Amino acid sequence: MTTPHLDAGHVGTTRHARVVKLFQELAAASAAALPDLEVELAYEIRIDDPEINLSDRELGLSGGGAILVEFSRLVLPAYSDRMLEVVRDQGWIPVLAHPERYAGVEASYETIARWREMGAVMCVNVGSLFGEHGREPQRVARQMLGHGWADLIGSDHHARPHRSTLLRQGYDLLAEQGEPEFLEAARMLTETNPRAVLEGEPLAPVPPLDLSSGWFDRMLRRLRGGKR
Repeated sequence: MTTPHLDAGHVGTTRHARVVKLFQELAAASAAALPDLEVELAYEIRIDDPEINLSDRELGLSGGGAILVEFSRLVLPAYSDRMLEVVRDQGWIPVLAHPERYAGVEASYETIARWREMGAVMCVNVGSLFGEHGREPQRVARQMLGHGWADLIGSDHHARPHRSTLLRQGYDLLAEQGEPEFLEAARMLTETNPRAVLEGEPLAPVPPLDLSSGWFDRMLRRLRGGKR
């Protein structure tokens, strides 16, 4: 599934139409080269205006009633709750991209709990676990795993070459710890809950994970240098 960025204010404009046209070209090329691969269009919607109109149901993730959203400029806005309410009030389940990356969220960490109580789904970047986005996002991502507040792990690649961490590496980071709860959490974060979002099913509650021992950092060092 492709999730190109789209500002909420550009929904229904010529810029939006341009994204659709480019996707159609991509889908045609994919069908010719890889006929068994199904490509689907969704969006990562930047929500920056309380008057946004998200009534177009084609904006969502595979018809499951969820929509991938982000706040502007990777800064924690003072009105974050209100923006998520706007999305929710228009009949969507908001899936918030990279909650750990918004500047200021570490100092206001309990905000994440409030977002979850509002019904928002937390999608952590796999690169954040490996420090790809800096130390603060890494610390917050680890805290979220420790509290069971991460619902999904996503790649957030957007075809950017400087983002090298693979989703498989995130799975391995947890699964290779060896304990059953870590293996189950790895499956929930990368398989079970992403599928539930796409199909409109309830999410499985991801258990809190104890990351206090040195195994997590040892596994990070081992996986950071290679792709799978």
